[in-house]
Amino acid sequence: MHAMACMNCWPASPRPKMPKCFHRSFWPLALAVGLCAAASVGPGSCAAISAATTHTRRGAADKTSPRAGKNAAGRTTRQAAARRALRGLSSEDFHTRQQALHALQRLLAHHVHRLVRLQQAIDAVERHSGGLLRRLAGPGNTPEARGRGAALLRFNTDLSRWGLKVLTLRGPQRKLLLHWGFERKNLRIAAALYSHNEGRRLAAIRQLAKNPSRTSTIILALLVAAHDQAAHLTAISYLWKRPANTAVVNALWARAISDNIAIFQAPPPAVQHVNVHGQNIVISPYMFFFAQNYATLDSNIATDLLVHLHTNKLVRAKVVATLRRVAKTYNNATNFPAKLIAPEYGGASINFVRMLMATHPPQAVSLLMQCVRRAPATGFVNNINGQQFYFTSVADPLALIVKFTHQSPAHYNLVRVPMFGNRWGIHGGPAQQQQALKRINAWWKKNGKKYKK
Repeated sequence: MHAMACMNCWPASPRPKMPKCFHRSFWPLALAVGLCAAASVGPGSCAAISAATTHTRRGAADKTSPRAGKNAAGRTTRQAAARRALRGLSSEDFHTRQQALHALQRLLAHHVHRLVRLQQAIDAVERHSGGLLRRLAGPGNTPEARGRGAALLRFNTDLSRWGLKVLTLRGPQRKLLLHWGFERKNLRIAAALYSHNEGRRLAAIRQLAKNPSRTSTIILALLVAAHDQAAHLTAISYLWKRPANTAVVNALWARAISDNIAIFQAPPPAVQHVNVHGQNIVISPYMFFFAQNYATLDSNIATDLLVHLHTNKLVRAKVVATLRRVAKTYNNATNFPAKLIAPEYGGASINFVRMLMATHPPQAVSLLMQCVRRAPATGFVNNINGQQFYFTSVADPLALIVKFTHQSPAHYNLVRVPMFGNRWGIHGGPAQQQQALKRINAWWKKNGKKYKK
């Protein structure tokens, strides 16, 4: 990966001349396009990043400046003109439609013109920086020089990985982390966080954790998604000592719940056969399965921290929103959301029930009651050690209601069946389930008002 920075020549990097259109408000887009373009065409340089970040430092600019106000007014005017022109295309008057067409052509031309000028700016940066990486990769005069050149190339690759990762984030967070990562004092840490060397990664995480800032917390949250087990566990361990923000809760939730759901819903990969010079090579789907599971490895550890944060409003809101989704889709128990309250399915289901019991939201009983009423009543009977058990989608939400309200499972014919993954079942058959439903409906009629929130 190219177009990244060299620490040693950062201070001396002159800033290339930029076209007038290269306004400070476009720097994230310019950097994004520059990274991608340079990665495809070849060498980049520290000068490219130096120029972009120098422009950023100057330009993270005063939104109250006359120039910023003028640009904002221009954007607003063009947006209003575009809305008027789009409405004009549907006019019954031919002359109005023609005017609208011409107006949209002018707006599109303005857009293309700005893109072309931006590309010219990127080309100028690439011309200015060309050849640096080739010189670093050259033979060198001494073994020490060659070693330093190799180290700088590794630094370039690692910093590129950091930059491309940050570019996948959304606007405000992306802007914050790009600005942080390309500051001189943070260059080595940013590169080391995405190094191929595990020792460098862990050392960088420990160094990052010494800084109690909000930016450091966001970066640690970003590392919760790392496939490297040592990296994401170290990041989670430091997050225990910090106040949780949206980035932290979202990252933990993804590892504990969301990514588990995505894997569970994904169609099972098929066995592939590849013929190599007469040999039939069978590619097992399990390699694909385990590769996907990197995203959910240690989901229980992420859940431990979410349970610890059970009083956090963000965590509680996610639990309630997910339970609403479960209740809405519970009429079709084959959908995965319905399985989130059935711990026998493991993974996300176990994690979600743990969080549900820890947060204990007041809406839970009402939503679980909706699940009981929407659940398909049909199931299957199994005889185990001379006893009959009935397994349906009713048992799991009913058992949770009983737990939440401190009632007796036996009153509703509920038992755990160890031979079936310790899942809840009805002791008996369909008649015993009907009896349990009548009892819970009678209880709800008497006590439901205090749970309807």
